[in-house]
Amino acid sequence: MRETFGGRGLLLPKWADAALITIALLATCVDSRVAASGLGSSPDRDPAGQLLDISERYLSLSQTNDDFLRSAEGAVERFLPDRSLKGIERLGNRARLLLDELCGIALLDLSHQDQLTAALLQRDLELLIEAPEHYWLSFDVTPYSGGYVLNVELARALNAIDLSAPGGVDHYLSLFTDSGRFIADLSNKLEKQRRRDILLPKAVIPRLRLIYSGLRENLEQLARIEPSRLEGLSLDQAQRLNRETSRIQHEIIFPALDHLMSVLGDDYLAQAPESLGLHQYPGGNAYYDYLIRRETSLTLTPDQIHQMGLEALATIQQEMQSVRQQLGFTGTAEEFHRKLEGEERFYASTPDEVERRYLAYIERIESHLPDYFLRVPQAPYGVKRASPLVEQGMTYGYYQGGAAGEKAFYYYNGSNLETRSLISAGFLIYHELIPGHHFHLALVRENQQLSAYRRGISMTAFSEGWANYAAFLAREIGMLSDPYDRYGWLLSNAYISVRLVVDTGLNHKGWSLQEASNYMLENTNADKSEVAAEVLRYSVDIPAQALSYKLGYDKIRELRQTAEIALGEDFDLREFHAEVLSSGTLALPVLERHIQWYIQQEINEGVRQ
Repeated sequence: MRETFGGRGLLLPKWADAALITIALLATCVDSRVAASGLGSSPDRDPAGQLLDISERYLSLSQTNDDFLRSAEGAVERFLPDRSLKGIERLGNRARLLLDELCGIALLDLSHQDQLTAALLQRDLELLIEAPEHYWLSFDVTPYSGGYVLNVELARALNAIDLSAPGGVDHYLSLFTDSGRFIADLSNKLEKQRRRDILLPKAVIPRLRLIYSGLRENLEQLARIEPSRLEGLSLDQAQRLNRETSRIQHEIIFPALDHLMSVLGDDYLAQAPESLGLHQYPGGNAYYDYLIRRETSLTLTPDQIHQMGLEALATIQQEMQSVRQQLGFTGTAEEFHRKLEGEERFYASTPDEVERRYLAYIERIESHLPDYFLRVPQAPYGVKRASPLVEQGMTYGYYQGGAAGEKAFYYYNGSNLETRSLISAGFLIYHELIPGHHFHLALVRENQQLSAYRRGISMTAFSEGWANYAAFLAREIGMLSDPYDRYGWLLSNAYISVRLVVDTGLNHKGWSLQEASNYMLENTNADKSEVAAEVLRYSVDIPAQALSYKLGYDKIRELRQTAEIALGEDFDLREFHAEVLSSGTLALPVLERHIQWYIQQEINEGVRQ
């Protein structure tokens, strides 16, 4: 018998986990008479079936208004997202109806996995319900994400439509036409925000003008239809498609883009604030609290997060100093970083060399993985250079998983190699591929025990938290034992810790652009252009999102330590990793609940033995 929790192995009844979720859900449903019926089972209702039905309707609801114009199965939307206030309120109202139904489920009769689903659904629905309250504080036109739907998703979706299929031409023209409405909605919101004295900061406006003027210049190329796609169409259909596409461009989309550019004209620039961050707007602090909950799934305050970042960075900097001393360097951190910039060994001369370096790290760890994982994904993986067209808009690269049976890749940036230090290459590839994003995301895709809703959940705090934990695990295994590899790992960890300080500094504490930029330059190895983009990302584009990387990493390490202490000599790291990854992507409090359940199952099993 194992000794835990003061030396006692405690057997809990099977309904205990459901009771915890019931209590949490009843806090939301307290005024609903339906909620009371959810305390126990009803013989003529199937709680699991009800939950599955609600989750499928939520998934359909959320997919109609996200940035992605294609489903996981490849189906293409006919319309772009509705970002108007009425559209967001419509989503909130429908979410409220689904939450009322969720409150009526007999939660005590659900399996553990269904209990997790109920908790995740509750969170997602509550966020949709609250979103309209903050509508005027969210900017849909931003440098980081403002052009994504039009510049990336729209082109991909149009190219994915089968023109020769029944209704294919009408489908194409419908989606293309709706982009004019989408752009008009962006302008309309900017104008109404301005009347409420909510304007984009001056620093972002030149970038926005470049994005949308570039879109106008490239629209004809974006909408160009390859002749091969016209095969299977009648001559009348092909002529109609070309004629209508040209008309839509000149009569609908060009005027909409011209109006958007006029809204962002010199008058707007003159009135725009010099300061950055949400704190400067009425209701900005409440909106930032909402974003912290949405992006991290945690209920921490900005001040708590800021302090966590300061403390984490202080610890990391002490370890960095220790490594510098180990290497015999006696100067300052800034001097050491300048020295690293001048050393050829940290730079590749060709894209092929970049690829070889990444693959060398992967090959080094592969034989060790069975000692740390009970299950690994079946999908193959590899490293490949990104498209040169995409490289200009990214720093290092990105992971992209394939469909079932297809190979997943880490796409790296192969341009301007003389400026891309590879000192953190080990951290990066273990984060992006194995045992990082690929292990997590491929296992989710391959887990047919999860519902479509559970497989479709996106949660940065979990996915990036796991990827950062994976890089830590690689170091723990011994893959980053070289002092320079270790230093590269520390630089990356410092980077995600600095984000806690700068994001909260800008959005809560009133830091200026210069103050935030200086802090990043002093405490990371990022260059000025990268820092400029990061500061705008935190303060305007997606506030609070960058907090997820460090907070998710810390939470997974914390849960591992909790399990190690509770289970003692019976703790199995492979089982812990299996439990973290076996349930798909979870909000961090739900992951914590799942790990507590796993610990209790292990304790109960030990008591029975």
